[in-house]
Amino acid sequence: MELNWPYEPSNWSSFLGECAWYLVPGLALHLVLLVPSLPVFWFLLRPLRASGRWLKVALVFHATLLVAGMLANGLWSCVIRGRLYWSTDYISDFSAFYPISQGVIDFRFGDQAGALNGISLAYLNGIWMVFALGVWVTAFLVSGFYVGRREVLFFEFEQRGRMRFTGER
Repeated sequence: MELNWPYEPSNWSSFLGECAWYLVPGLALHLVLLVPSLPVFWFLLRPLRASGRWLKVALVFHATLLVAGMLANGLWSCVIRGRLYWSTDYISDFSAFYPISQGVIDFRFGDQAGALNGISLAYLNGIWMVFALGVWVTAFLVSGFYVGRREVLFFEFEQRGRMRFTGER
């Protein structure tokens, strides 16, 4: 595929560097979003409230979301950005929280602007959706395994569906 701009796409040797580019803005965003998500975790993980483990699950979820986002950004940068589209103001184009907008692509830096390379913005955002779903599903699965194997094991169901704390093993 011939590119319509003078840009050299990232190659696999820069994968870890591209993952690291996500860390600083991603960490700031995840820390900001951690605080409003705590009441949601507190409500959803009612059985774990007595032991305080709901907070550990929330932290595992956010840490996994950050690491999966870093890996997805590295993959995005090496496979998608620079081949299907280009943007001039690049820190981290991939985010699991919001798709690529036309504003990101049209942003001017000096006399240059980004562009789509023979695809529509809807198509690009469809690809973004696959990446974002992978990040979110990974975070839910890892934190779910953490809950299922480490935390819920400390509770046993009594008759009539009540849970009773049995203590740590």
